[in-house]
Amino acid sequence: MSFNKDNFIPTSTSANSNAGKVFQYKDDKTLNEMLVPGYFNLAAESYGLKDKDVVMLIGNDGVSTSQAAVTDGAEVTLTGSVNGLRVSELSNSNNRQKSVVGFGDSLTAFTNGFIKWFVYGSDGAFIFRLNAGVAGNTTQNMLDRLDDIPAGSSIVTVMEGTNDASASVTPLQHGINIKAILVEMLNAGHSPILILAPPINDAAETLLVSEYNLYDWKSANDLGVQCFNVWDSSSDGLGFWAAGTNIDDFHPTNETEKTTGLSLYDNLKNTKFGLPLNRNNNFGIIPNSLMIDDGNTDGVPDNFVKNAGVTTLTDTSLGLGNTFNIVASEFAFLRTDTFNIEVGKRYLFACRVLINAITSTTNLDVYLEGQNDSIRYYAIDGATVTMGATTVSVEFTATDTDMRMLMIGSGSGINFDASLAQITLTPLDDVTVPSGAEYTVNGETRSLL
Repeated sequence: MSFNKDNFIPTSTSANSNAGKVFQYKDDKTLNEMLVPGYFNLAAESYGLKDKDVVMLIGNDGVSTSQAAVTDGAEVTLTGSVNGLRVSELSNSNNRQKSVVGFGDSLTAFTNGFIKWFVYGSDGAFIFRLNAGVAGNTTQNMLDRLDDIPAGSSIVTVMEGTNDASASVTPLQHGINIKAILVEMLNAGHSPILILAPPINDAAETLLVSEYNLYDWKSANDLGVQCFNVWDSSSDGLGFWAAGTNIDDFHPTNETEKTTGLSLYDNLKNTKFGLPLNRNNNFGIIPNSLMIDDGNTDGVPDNFVKNAGVTTLTDTSLGLGNTFNIVASEFAFLRTDTFNIEVGKRYLFACRVLINAITSTTNLDVYLEGQNDSIRYYAIDGATVTMGATTVSVEFTATDTDMRMLMIGSGSGINFDASLAQITLTPLDDVTVPSGAEYTVNGETRSLL
């Protein structure tokens, strides 16, 4: 039996969004058929019935009945019905508030967590429905309790990586689990939002999380799920918590939760898409990076050069936490030596640039260049820069085996950091969950298409 949304019509409106509205649903079924459990629920969930709303059901037998919807989750019985029906307070096409559910581990479960600040920052656009975070949960635990998410939830935030890393879950298995969670939610009619995992004050575990985030970012991109990296401002850039942002190795302060929640709403409102930036080892060099060569493992990149237009180059050791600082006078560049990539393979190039000072209008280019200068993949193409940090990226399919990275500043003055801890080139095929990958939900084996 199918539910036709076009037959479900609001017949009254109100300037007060909290006031009750009247809906009419007409169908060629009899009234009794329309009251079969699950059929009316589709109408309720699609249009977000809530307290004081009234629904009028009209069947082809001419019989009609009405019932005021009640508080979310309550069992109601329509006149003439022998079946209990459950209604939902979800959003609908009439600009009702969207309900938010948080799904994850202890970082979600915190009483004063980022979920409530996310809702608070929406200025009434969202309402808090349920915090379904459980301390200690791994992604497998989350798969096994998908039923904790109420039917028809408008927005469900999904985040986990910390406990998987502590349990040494492989990046591929984590990636399969997260993609399975997103697929299961989409199939259930939810609207998931994926949040990339936060910092961890453990060198080995934060590297694992870095790989998790790459898989998760790719899965979200493939599924059309919104993905955000809202913990960036709380990181030292190396995968650890920045000073003062955490209460232990794994958990943020209440103030950090607040900043993160407000940032999440800002990201959602402005349709931003998070980018995964690899985390580095104790030398500040990205393991397995194709752009950075540290052959003697002394923590100093062996393959960066600058032109005469670079008037200063500080922190040349580029040890843990150090960065390149360049002051450009008219024209200056910072460039890697040539490195090899695979033709036909798809890559993600991402870079975080921090602008410290600008003396006048200054443009910045950040791009990858092949042996033939006509082959260029721009992350920033002659853009006028502004103060502060920005993350830029470009995806491309390689058409040349030899590439190098360039950062070029032009104008009368620019001072910026290009932290090598936050430049990455990732072969996307290597972080893609394979088709047909299997996962389990409460012992039942399922597979991804």
